[in-house]
Amino acid sequence: MSQIQDYYAGKTLLITGATGLVGKVLVEKLLHELPQVRRIYVLIRPKTLPNGSELSPQERFAQEILASPAFERLRKRHGAGFDAFIQAKVTAVGGDLAEERLGLSGDVYRRLQQEVQVVINSAAVVSFDAPLDQALLMNTLGTRRVLAFVKGASDTFYAHISTCYVNGTREGPVPEEPFHPTLTVGQINGKRQAPFDVDHEIHAIQERVSAMRGRAHPASASATVPSARQNGSAKTTGEAAAQRLKGRLVREGFRWAQRRGWNDVYTFTKAMAEQVLVRHRGDTPVLVLRPSIIESALSEPEPGWLDGFRMLDPLIVAYGRERLPDFPGNPNGILDVVPVDVVVNALLAAIPWAHAKGGLQVCQVATGMENPLMLAQFAKLVQEHFRRRPLSGRTNRPLRLPDMSFPSTKSYLRRLYLRQGLPLAIGAALAKLIPSPARRRRALRILDVRRSALGRLAMYARLYGPYAEVRCQYLTHNLREVWDSLSPEEQAQFNFNMRSIDWPNYIQEVHIGGVRRFLLGLASDTADQPVRAEPISEERPAQPSRNGGNGQEGADESPAVDGGPSARVRDGSPLSTASATVSAPGAPAASMVATRRGAGLLLPAPEPEVDRWVHTSPMARLSQSLFRLWLDVSYHVYLGFRVSGLEHVPPKEPFIVVSNHTSHLDTCAILVALKRQNRDLHPLAAKDYFFKDGLVSWASHMFLNAVPFDRLTHVSESLGLAAGLLRRGHSVIFFPEGSRSVSGVMQPFRRGVGVLAVVSGVPVVPAYITGTYESMPKGRSWPRRSHVRIRFGPPIRCDQNLETEAASDVARQIMLRVQQAVASLSPAPTNVSPPTPRA
Repeated sequence: MSQIQDYYAGKTLLITGATGLVGKVLVEKLLHELPQVRRIYVLIRPKTLPNGSELSPQERFAQEILASPAFERLRKRHGAGFDAFIQAKVTAVGGDLAEERLGLSGDVYRRLQQEVQVVINSAAVVSFDAPLDQALLMNTLGTRRVLAFVKGASDTFYAHISTCYVNGTREGPVPEEPFHPTLTVGQINGKRQAPFDVDHEIHAIQERVSAMRGRAHPASASATVPSARQNGSAKTTGEAAAQRLKGRLVREGFRWAQRRGWNDVYTFTKAMAEQVLVRHRGDTPVLVLRPSIIESALSEPEPGWLDGFRMLDPLIVAYGRERLPDFPGNPNGILDVVPVDVVVNALLAAIPWAHAKGGLQVCQVATGMENPLMLAQFAKLVQEHFRRRPLSGRTNRPLRLPDMSFPSTKSYLRRLYLRQGLPLAIGAALAKLIPSPARRRRALRILDVRRSALGRLAMYARLYGPYAEVRCQYLTHNLREVWDSLSPEEQAQFNFNMRSIDWPNYIQEVHIGGVRRFLLGLASDTADQPVRAEPISEERPAQPSRNGGNGQEGADESPAVDGGPSARVRDGSPLSTASATVSAPGAPAASMVATRRGAGLLLPAPEPEVDRWVHTSPMARLSQSLFRLWLDVSYHVYLGFRVSGLEHVPPKEPFIVVSNHTSHLDTCAILVALKRQNRDLHPLAAKDYFFKDGLVSWASHMFLNAVPFDRLTHVSESLGLAAGLLRRGHSVIFFPEGSRSVSGVMQPFRRGVGVLAVVSGVPVVPAYITGTYESMPKGRSWPRRSHVRIRFGPPIRCDQNLETEAASDVARQIMLRVQQAVASLSPAPTNVSPPTPRA
C-alpha cells in the first residue's frame, strides 16, 4: 500500500460537517479510494421540523448525503451491495457542536474517544452575515469543544478545516503560520488597537450578547398584535422582538469583526478558532487546513460537480444573463479559486504528513502562489464562454456582454443608487399617482420586485466586494512539501498539484459547464438545450438525468466549512433571480411568504406572460366545459373510472397535483377526477410536443387549459411561469418523473417539484394512477378498455423554516417526501430506484 493508504488502514475517523460540500466529497473520497478505513463516524444533528416531526441523524445521512449525485460512482462500483458497504463503513451519530460534549451522552462520548484515531472538523456557520452569537457558538466555541474531545482521547489526531481568509485585510505574501492568540489582523497591519487576547475577547463578546438580549426582552410578551400582521400571518411581539435582536446581532458581528481587522463575522470567528487551537492544544498534534475560495470539482466525483451556488456562481450566471456589467474588485488582484476535490485530496495527504511532524502545522490550499488567476483574467474567460455559448432567454436572442469593469465597493454602491435606486424611488412615487387602482397595484408590484433585486445586489457587493479587492498572496510552501513527499502513484490518486490546473479549461468547460448542468438544469454539451424536466408526456427517451440542482447545506447547519468566502448564497439564488416575488391579491399567505424566501431557485415569469395564461375567454371556458363533460362520460363508461381520496384536495386554495406518469391518459384522468376544481387547473405540457404548431397549441390550451413547459429555454424559467400561476390562485398538474414510464414502474422524481413547492408555498397533493399503463402505454395511439383508478393522498406543505434552512435543501427534502407519498398510494408495492436529486 502507499503511505497514505497505509496511514488510514484500520483507522476510525470522526467527521463533522459531512452534509456540506467539502464533507460530502470527503466521505465519498474516503470510501472510494481508502476503503481500508475501519469505520467513519459522521456527527449529524437531528433536525426538528416546524410541524413537530423529526429527521434522525440516520435519515439526514440518507437524504442529504447518500442521495447526493456525489455518490453515484460509488453506487456503480458496489451495485446491489452499496447499502451493505455503507452500513459496514459509516455510522451516523446524533450530536451538536453547539452543546457540551458535542451533544453526546456520556457513554457514547467516552466510547468514541476510545475508538477514534483521527478527527476532521469541517463544521461551521459559513454565512458572512450570521448573528454574532451563532457564529461564535459554532465556529469558535464548537472548535474548542472538538479540541476537548480530542485531548480526552488517546493518541488522536485533529484536522481543523479553516479558511485562507482568516488573514482578513492583510496585504502582500501571507505565510502558513498559526495565528497568535494575542494578535489581530489590524495589529499585524500596523494599526494601533486595544490589547487583544482570544479568551478575553470571547468573554467580552458573550457579555455583549447577553447585554443585548437583556435589553431586547424578546420573551416578555406573547400576545398577538394585529398591527404586526405581515403577509396574512400574525406575528407575536416576542417573534418581532426576536427578529429585531437578530438584526442587531448581525450588525454587531460586522462591527466587531471590522474593528479588529476582519471583513465579516465568519472570518473573524474562524480566526479565533485557530487562536483557541494554538493556546489550548497542549501536546495534541493538529493540522489547520486553510482552503481559499472553494468551487466545483476538477475531476472527482465528477468534473464540474457542485451541490449549490457558491460565491462566484451567482455572479457568473448574472453576467451570462446580461444582469451584471460590473462588480467591485481589483482587476489586477488574485482571485484565489480551488476545486473542492483538490481541497479534499490535499487534506487526506496532509494529515499523515502533519501527524508525522507533530505539533501544529498549517497548510494553505490556494492557487495564488504557483498558478495565480487574476480577477480580470477570470472575467475575460467568463465573457468568452458566454459569447460562444450564450444563456439564451425566452426570445433566444443573443445577449450583449460588455467588458466587465471593476470599481471600488464604495464607487459601485454609489453608481448603483444613482443608476437604479434613485429612478426606482422616483418611479414608486409617481406610481402612487396612477388613478386606476388595478394599474397602480400592478406598477407598485413590479417596482417592488425590482427594488428587492437591487437590494440583493447591493448586499452581494457589500459581502463579496472585499474578497474581490484582496491585495495579498497566500503562500503554499508547506503544501508543496506535502506534494513532493508523495510517490507518483499517490500524486495521481490524490491530485492537488496547483500547477496542473488549466484555468481556461477549468473555468470555461468544467466549472461553467457544471453550473449549467447541476444548477441551471441545462445540458452540458449545448448552449441552449436544457436537461428536460417535468412537462407532461414529453416524447424523449426515458433515461435518468444526474443534475443535482441547488443542494447546499442549510444556513443553520454547522456543516459546511468550505474554506473560502463561502459562500453561502442563503437561498442558493443567482443574482439574476434574486428578486422577491410579490403575491397578487387573493393569493394565500403561505404563498407570499415562500415566494419571497425561495424566489432565487427559479426565474420569475413576467406578469404579462402570466396574464396571458390566466385570463381565458368565455369561448375557451365553454369549450373546456364541454370537452371535460365528454371526458367524464368516456372515462366512467369506457375505462371504469373510480376516484378516492378527494377529501384531501384543498377546496379553497391553489395546489400542485403530483402523480406517477405512465400514459397520455394520466392528465385527463386528473382533470376528470378534479372536475369541481378544474376551472383553474393547468397541466404543464411540453412546448415542443403540445405546442409544436398552431393547431395543436390551440387545442391543448382550448380544451385542456394546458400551459407550455418550454424545453428550449431554462427549466427555471418554465418553473417560474408555473409559480406565477400558483401566485394568481390557479393550480397545476405536475409529473416529476420527467417522462412517461416505459415499464409502468415509477421513476425517481426530479427536484423541480420541490422547487415549485418552496417558491409557491402551496400544498402538494400526491396522487397515484393505475390502469392507464394497461390501457394506453407509451407508443400506443388508442386506449384499450381497462379499469382506471386514481387515489389522492394528504397534502404535503413546505413547513420548514426558510429563515434558517437553505431553500435548495428544503426543495430536495420536499421532493423526497412527495416521492414517498406518491409511492405509498400504490395498491401494490412500488419499486422506485434510489432517488438521485435532479434539476
